[in-house]
Amino acid sequence: MNDRHYDPFGPGMARLPAPEPPKRRHRRPARWLARWLAGVLLAGLLLTASGLGSVCLYVWLTGRQVDLTGREIVFDQIRADRENALSVPEVYERCRPWVVTLQVRSAGGGGGFGTGIVLTADGYILTCAHVVDLSDPVISVETCDGSAFDGTVVALDRQTDVAVVHIPALGLEPAELGSSGQTLVGETAIALGNPLGPQFSATLTCGILSARERTVTIDRYVMTLLQFDASVSPGNSGGPLLNSLGQVIGMVNAKVDDDQVEGIGFAIPIDQAVTVAQDLIRYGYVQQRPWLGITVRDRTDLSRGPEGVLVIDISPDSAAQAAGLQVGDWIIAFNGQSTPTSALLNYEKDKCAVGDRAELTVLREGRQLTLACQLGAMPGTEEN
Repeated sequence: MNDRHYDPFGPGMARLPAPEPPKRRHRRPARWLARWLAGVLLAGLLLTASGLGSVCLYVWLTGRQVDLTGREIVFDQIRADRENALSVPEVYERCRPWVVTLQVRSAGGGGGFGTGIVLTADGYILTCAHVVDLSDPVISVETCDGSAFDGTVVALDRQTDVAVVHIPALGLEPAELGSSGQTLVGETAIALGNPLGPQFSATLTCGILSARERTVTIDRYVMTLLQFDASVSPGNSGGPLLNSLGQVIGMVNAKVDDDQVEGIGFAIPIDQAVTVAQDLIRYGYVQQRPWLGITVRDRTDLSRGPEGVLVIDISPDSAAQAAGLQVGDWIIAFNGQSTPTSALLNYEKDKCAVGDRAELTVLREGRQLTLACQLGAMPGTEEN
C-alpha cells in the first residue's frame, strides 16, 4: 500500500468536486451591527491591558504604522529640517537667478569652467580663487537669462580660495546669504552649479551636510570646510551650497577624488567667504590677516633638516624681524603647536588676530630657541 501523501491538485490526480457553499443565514442588520460593535469594544479593552495591545489597537484604528516603542514611522514624506523649509524644486526656482557660469581662458593657453554667485546687483560675483587663478585670465560670464559679459578679477586670496569677479551689469538679483555658523549636521545641503561646463549648466544635486568643521589641506593651505554628500564635479567650484530655505551656506570648492570614495564634497563656509570678499572688494587683499613677514620653504628631502619650515627671507619692519628671527632658522612650532609644513604654520598663525603676541620655536645651528613676537597686519602679499 502506498503511504505517500499527494497534493490533491497535483499532476495525475483528479480534482475533487468543490463542496457546496454553506447556506447563508439571514441576520437582522441592527442586531448584527450591535454584536460587531460590542466585539470591537471588548477586543479593544483586552488589547489595551498591555502596551503591545495598545499599539495594535492604535494601528488598527488609525491605519498608521508604528514600531513596538510606539514611535510613529512616516513613509510618505520626509519631515522638513527647518521651519518654513522649501521643497527642492522651490529652492531651484528661487536660487537659479543667483548662479552664473564662468569660462576662463589664459593668454598662454589652458583654462576651464566654473560657477559664480551673484553678490551685488551691480555685478560683483563670488567664486573660487582656483577658478580664475591663471596668467592674464580672459573671463566670460553668462547669467541665468543667457546674457554674456566680459569679467575682470577684482582680487583673489589663495589661502581661503576666495575670489571676486566683476561684470558690467546692473539689476542682477543678489543671492540670499545664510549663516554657516548656524548649520546642523544632517540638514539638507543642495549644490547648484555647472559640472563640466555649459553642457550641464544649472545642475542641481541634493544631499545632507555631513560635517561642519572638516580640516583638510588643499594645495599648500589648510582649510576648515563644510563637508556634504551631494554629487559635484569639476565646474561646480564657486557655486552655492544651499540649505532648505534656499540660503547660501557655503561655496563649493573641492571633493575627494578617489575611485574608492563617493559623496565627500567640501564648501567654504559662507561666513568666511563673504568676509574675505568684502576685504577683496575694498582693499584688494585680506586686511585683518595676521602677518609674520617671512617667506618660508617646506622641507623637501625627508632625510635632511628638522620637522619644520626653513626661513628664506624676512621683510623689513615686520613682526619676524622685530622678534629676532633670522634667515636659515627652522620654525618647528607656533604657540606650542608643531609646524612641519608651511600650510600648518599658516593655519596656526591664522588662529590669531592682528596685534596678538605669539611664540615661535626655532632651531638655529642646532640650538632650540623661543622667540616672542607681536603679529602685524597683512600688507596684501602672499607672504606669511
